[in-house]
Amino acid sequence: MTGHPIVGGDPMNETEERLVVENQGLVYFVANRLRHRAVAAGVEFDDLVATGMLGLCKAARVYDPSRAKFSSLAVRCIENEMRLLLRQGRRRPKTASLDDVPHEGDKSKVGHPESVWLRCEADFSAVEWQEFTGRLSERERSVLAFAWLGYTQKDIAKRVGISRTHVSRVLGRVERRWNQQIQETGGK
Repeated sequence: MTGHPIVGGDPMNETEERLVVENQGLVYFVANRLRHRAVAAGVEFDDLVATGMLGLCKAARVYDPSRAKFSSLAVRCIENEMRLLLRQGRRRPKTASLDDVPHEGDKSKVGHPESVWLRCEADFSAVEWQEFTGRLSERERSVLAFAWLGYTQKDIAKRVGISRTHVSRVLGRVERRWNQQIQETGGK
């Protein structure tokens, strides 16, 4: 069968893949136990789960049935990966300021092409901007600020400590909220 997930450079065999699929619940179990630490470290639950899945895959790769139960090994590997992420989360700068983001037709800071959608053709005031950004999470504000300051999604991912795919999802979520606000306020 082709299309197996690749972990560590080699495709997973069917037994490893089965172990991962059957034990995904362990990732959520451990993630829920560490949720409070993730909040304190500024790490989102989705990132914790994604990291835990990596730990689960690593456990499936090294599992030896003659030594222990898979679940014991998996929980330890999942937890180790998540704790590493949490330690990195505490050391990494997680935010950028929205104070430098232009509004009311300010063309002095144009931003990156990926953030063009936000400027759309609506005329928004400083009050509307404050209202909008006030409803965003700290992570969303940070990603948005980096996008406005000209960083690519790849650069934002490195600075904020999340995957490029997650940056894309965050920007998409912010865009949908912005478009909704424009529609509600009667923007263009």
